[in-house]
Amino acid sequence: MISKREWHQDRILWRLSRHNKQSAITSSLWASFKNENEDAAKYIRDHIGEESEPILAYWRNENRWTALTAAELFSVVDGETTIILLDEIQKCFSPKWTTSISRKGDLEFLFVGPTKQQIWAPPGARYFALWNVLLMFPLNVPEDSRDE
Repeated sequence: MISKREWHQDRILWRLSRHNKQSAITSSLWASFKNENEDAAKYIRDHIGEESEPILAYWRNENRWTALTAAELFSVVDGETTIILLDEIQKCFSPKWTTSISRKGDLEFLFVGPTKQQIWAPPGARYFALWNVLLMFPLNVPEDSRDE
């Protein structure tokens, strides 16, 4: 029997593998990210805890980063931390447009969940990769999956 976390992780990785700018995503996958950005990876792990393994990580600096696990989305924007359970997203999110943004490829922030919490992602392919992953939640989990 597959656990709910394993099911989520499998679906997230599947969705990311379907992204049309795969080369832009590869360095953000946790396995690559933690090897290429050891200090940032340690910082993220210290802040999200050991019980959740990131699948995807975006990093600008200590005040702006995002990590996606199989259960939660963590994002720090200007030092303020947001944690959203993936099952609570309810397919509810929208881009944050500002007057300085003239095209979709320049977007960096999105509002997620019914409470419209602000999340950061690097502009371009990585922003839309996260967007496409979040479109899936909440996922319908197979009957034989157990909650963990």
